[in-house]
Amino acid sequence: IFNKRHRDYITLRTERRSFWKTQSEYEVENLKTAIVLAGGLGTRLGLARVPKAMLKIAGKTLIQHQLDWLDKEGYKNVVICLGHLAENVRYTYSHEMNVVQSIEEDPLGTAGAVQLAFENNSELFTDGCLIVNVDDLCFHPVIKKSELPLNIPAIVTKKIPYSVWIEGTMFAQNEARQHVGHTWLPVNYLSKLPVKGSLEKCLAIWSKEGKVASIDTEYEWFTANTLSQLKEARNKWTEIKSGVSSVKEN
Repeated sequence: IFNKRHRDYITLRTERRSFWKTQSEYEVENLKTAIVLAGGLGTRLGLARVPKAMLKIAGKTLIQHQLDWLDKEGYKNVVICLGHLAENVRYTYSHEMNVVQSIEEDPLGTAGAVQLAFENNSELFTDGCLIVNVDDLCFHPVIKKSELPLNIPAIVTKKIPYSVWIEGTMFAQNEARQHVGHTWLPVNYLSKLPVKGSLEKCLAIWSKEGKVASIDTEYEWFTANTLSQLKEARNKWTEIKSGVSSVKEN
C-alpha cells in the first residue's frame, strides 16, 4: 500500500523504552488495546482442520507469538477475533493482560470482525487500537500516542527496496511502502467500519481521500498467507536464530 500524500508523514522510532519514565507516564504515553484478527479460513494455506492461528513458527503458534509480543510491549487489553474452528485455538497469557474473545458466527471479513469486537467491548477502546493479522509477525516497539497522526488511521509499513510502478507512476527504490498487516485505528474510524467487509478495502478508500498515514518500521516482517510464505518465514526465523540475520534489519 502506498499513499503519496502521507508516505513521509511519520516514522516509527525504534529505540526501546526510556528508562527514566515512570510506569504511569509510560502507560499514559503508549497504546493499551490491540485486536488480533485470527478468524480467517486459511484457504490459501489449504487448511481444513487446523485454525491458521495454531500454525507454528519456531515451535510457537502464531497466536502465541502475537500475545507474547503484545504483553512484552505493555498492551493491557487484547481482543482476539475468532471464527473458523474457534474452539480449537489455544494460548496462554500473563495475568497483567486482559484477553477476551470476539467470535463470529458467520464470516464477516476483517472489517466486520473489528467492528464486532469494538461494538461488544467499546469500553476498551478509549484511545483507538492496534489491529494485527495473526499471520503477520512484526515485533516493532510499542507505538506511542505522540507518534500517531491526529484522528486518522495509520498503517505500519516497510520500504520496498526496489522500484515499483503504481497507476502510471514510477517510484524509485525505498519510495513506495508495503503494509505489514498492522494498523492503528482511532475511535472515530472504528465506529465507521461496516458490519461486513474488508479492512484493507476501507483503508484503500480512506487513503485515496488522504486520510491514512504510514509508520515505517525497520523490523523484520514474517508473513504466512500462503504455504510458500510460511516456509519462507520458518527459514528466515532459523537464519535469525543462527545469527545469519537479525530481527531488526540493517
